[in-house]
Amino acid sequence: MDQSHYQELFTQLPVPIWVEDFSAVKKRLDDIRGNCGSSLLDYFRDHPEVVRECARLVKITEVNDKVLEIYGASSKDDLLTRLDQVFTEESFEIFAENLTRILSGETQFSTHTPNRTLDGRIIQVELRIILPDAYQHTWEKVFVATLDVTRQFQAEQALKQSEERFRLFYRNAPLPYQSLDATGRFIDVNPAFEEMLGYRREELIGTRVAKLLTAESQSLLQQRFCAFLDDGSVNDLEFTMRRKDGTLIDVMVKGRVGYDLEGRFKQAHCLLTNITEQKRAQTELKKREHSYRRLYEQFRILFDGIPDVLLLLTGDSRLTWANESASKACGIPVENMIGKTCRQLFEEHSAPCDVEMTERCIAEGEIGTSLVTTPDGRSWGVRAFPIRSDDGKVIQIMELAHDVTDKIKLQAETMRTGHLAALGELAAGVAHEINNPINGIINYAQILINQGKKEGRQNEIAERIVKEGDRIATIVGNLLSFSRDRVEEKRPVVLNNLLQEALSLCATRLRKDGINLELDIPANLPCLLGKHQKLEQVFINLISNAQHALNQRFPSPCPDKKLIISARPLTNRGMLEIVFHDHGCGIPEGVRDRILNPFFSTKPQGEGTGLGLSISHGIIQDHGGAIYFDSLPGAFTRVILTLPIAG
Repeated sequence: MDQSHYQELFTQLPVPIWVEDFSAVKKRLDDIRGNCGSSLLDYFRDHPEVVRECARLVKITEVNDKVLEIYGASSKDDLLTRLDQVFTEESFEIFAENLTRILSGETQFSTHTPNRTLDGRIIQVELRIILPDAYQHTWEKVFVATLDVTRQFQAEQALKQSEERFRLFYRNAPLPYQSLDATGRFIDVNPAFEEMLGYRREELIGTRVAKLLTAESQSLLQQRFCAFLDDGSVNDLEFTMRRKDGTLIDVMVKGRVGYDLEGRFKQAHCLLTNITEQKRAQTELKKREHSYRRLYEQFRILFDGIPDVLLLLTGDSRLTWANESASKACGIPVENMIGKTCRQLFEEHSAPCDVEMTERCIAEGEIGTSLVTTPDGRSWGVRAFPIRSDDGKVIQIMELAHDVTDKIKLQAETMRTGHLAALGELAAGVAHEINNPINGIINYAQILINQGKKEGRQNEIAERIVKEGDRIATIVGNLLSFSRDRVEEKRPVVLNNLLQEALSLCATRLRKDGINLELDIPANLPCLLGKHQKLEQVFINLISNAQHALNQRFPSPCPDKKLIISARPLTNRGMLEIVFHDHGCGIPEGVRDRILNPFFSTKPQGEGTGLGLSISHGIIQDHGGAIYFDSLPGAFTRVILTLPIAG
């Protein structure tokens, strides 16, 4: 191959090549070898000026185009005249190492050094130095291949930095870490792991992790470790480990499998969390939860066993809890009551919930008490207790309601009995004082009739005296009969007779007040099944109420001052309907729901006890009947009774 052909190939080589003459360098080194001792490299380090002198002795004979391209030179001369810009301080250190290696007999080797391009940019180059055999004695030709490995170097540096950061994190991580091989042996652990279990790293490396586990956890590890290696990860797996001092701790493991570049298993990385305190807290929480649940059941049984109604309401009067007695009182399951307001429960289900008292208790934060009559006619003594938050705000209300219907009825009956006893004493005295003189009057009048002429004014007057005397005696007898609290059995009662007896006690007052009385009682009505005296008491009370209402609207006589008493059979229901219809002042809208309440009265103080309608309602219910009211304020009131017909 001629020289020109060789030169052409050399220039076009794709690899940057320097051809250098080291012969002068060799001569210089031969001169100083006797003075450099056992280590030439140490000599170079102690005499950097000799290294620079040798560098200047290197003669660069050839460079190809790739070299010019790497360093940004326009020509060989451009590069050679500016070589001081190419080499760094580190380049001279590497040059000293290269000389030492050549002197030691190496003819081919690689090294790494930083260089600069002519525009000042740092590049990393790999030098591959070849000393051909033909020139080993003279060093006249040394081939240097210069490869730009800047990107690779930067990547390696980044990797090293990443590895260093990982190493620092690994050693200083607050979470215990372990790496295991495919057989479950420790490859490495970090200081946090050592601290958690009390072992030193050297004691663990190469041992099986199973040795630190309890028997139960060893069994779990055997079941799950192979699956972990196959799946490549595991999350939140719990084990019990034994510390060096013998104490047990609970840990939660998260693991990932690490693979090499070819995808083969390298090691298993595991982070451990000490959950001993958490487990203890959970165990204690479960114990407390069990205790609270048992206590809750005991209180639930206790509260459900209380016959009184218990309601727990929120600050906006909505029900959040109720006992079984509340469910029975409302006639619906507790779950259907939850969420309803106090007003809804009262109006829709007759719950003993006092809306006004509840709102007052929430607003004022004071214990409240009240007497409530529910739409179904029952009376309840209600107490409300505020429940406060830590900041003193009322957040809930506990209402306790006791059914006092029977108690109030008993009180009313006691009062009625007292009234009747007083009336009986008065009636007995009146009867004693009236009966004797009235009998004398009747007897003397009868003598006049017997001795006088059959016709004539004297005889007519005497007969009138006897008639009126008999009427007085009948009234006194009815008064005595009404006042006596006899024990009666239910028996057939003729409605017309019952009304006549009641009217005999009221007719005089009705006539005196100018009240027009109309009776619409069919003669063929079936008999009632009831207690004569009790029903007479109801009729007298209703007539008395009608009289009061008519006098309120019509203080003086008037054609419209009228009371109409009518009756009709409800054959399909086996009942008799009796209506007391007055054209009086009517019942005000605001009190219609309370007129059956004990001790409630619309009459002025001193004119009524508020027990009349309450007692009448109880009597009608005792007979299996019902009482209804139809009223228009300022126009009329219709009191409708339904009572069973005698079979």
